[in-house]
Amino acid sequence: MTAFKSDVISRESYRVNGADLSVLQAGKIGNPVALLIHGIPANALLWTKVIEALSARGYFVVAPDLPGFGETKVSDKSQYGIQASADLLNDWIIAQGWKNIWLVAHDIGGGVAQGLMVANETVFQKATISNAITADTWPVPAMQGLIDAANAQQYEIAAKSGMLAEQLAPLVRATFVNQQQITDEVLETVFLDSKLNTETGRAKFADLLRSLTNEDTLANMEALKKVNLPVNLIWAMQDPNQPWEGPGSILLNTFKNVTVNKIEQAGHFLQIDAEKEYLTLLLG
Repeated sequence: MTAFKSDVISRESYRVNGADLSVLQAGKIGNPVALLIHGIPANALLWTKVIEALSARGYFVVAPDLPGFGETKVSDKSQYGIQASADLLNDWIIAQGWKNIWLVAHDIGGGVAQGLMVANETVFQKATISNAITADTWPVPAMQGLIDAANAQQYEIAAKSGMLAEQLAPLVRATFVNQQQITDEVLETVFLDSKLNTETGRAKFADLLRSLTNEDTLANMEALKKVNLPVNLIWAMQDPNQPWEGPGSILLNTFKNVTVNKIEQAGHFLQIDAEKEYLTLLLG
C-alpha cells in the first residue's frame, strides 16, 4: 500500500459555514457522487485506493478530512464532533446540490454517516458502512485515553514530546492482520500526520477529542430504524475495536434494508488491511 501520490486525485477546499472543508476528489464533476467518510485516527488519505477505483468506475468521488483531522479548518469549536460533522457535511451536500449519493463510511465516520442518513436520507441512493461506531459501542479504551488526555490538557504536551507517537503507532499496527500493509509511509501519512507533528494539528485534534461523545450516536438509534436506504455492511471480522458482535450486529438489527459481507482476514482498517477484497465487495 503506497498510494499517496496519485495522478487522478486532487485536493480541493470548500467553504462551508465558515469552515474550510479540505476534500480529496477524483472523477468528472456531474458524474454520480460517492462520498467517503473516514474515522479516527485516520484522515481522508485512508481512502486513496478506493477513490481511484470508484472514479475509474465513473463516480465523482469526494473524501473530506473531517473537522479536527487533516487539512480541514473550522471557524468555531462547535463544529467538532459526530453530529456537528454530520451537520456540516449535510450543509455542504445541500450547497452542492448533490442527489443520489453513494455514502461510504468507516469507524467514527460511520457515526457521522448515521447522522447524515437521519438528517437528509433523500439525497442518498445507498450506503456502505464498515466497522463503525454506533449507539454506545464507543469510545473504545484507546480513544477514551486520548479523550481523557485532551480533557486534562495533556494531549498536546504528550504529542509534542513524541511520547504519544510511541504509544499510538503500535496501537494502530496492532489493528492490522496483514502487517505488510501498514508500512511506515502509511502509518505516518494516514494515521500520525499533523495531529502529532504540527502545533496547529495538535490543537485542533485536541479540540476534536474534547467534543467526542456517544450521546450523538445514541440519539440517532430510534430514527435509524425508520431509514429505508439500502445499507451494505462490509465488516472486518478481526477487529478488536468495533467487532461484529457489537456494533455490526446492532446495525444489522437496526436498519430495515440491510445486506452483510464479512472479510475474515482483516482488522479494523480494512480499506488498507484487505484492500483487494474490500474493493471487490465494494464494487460488486
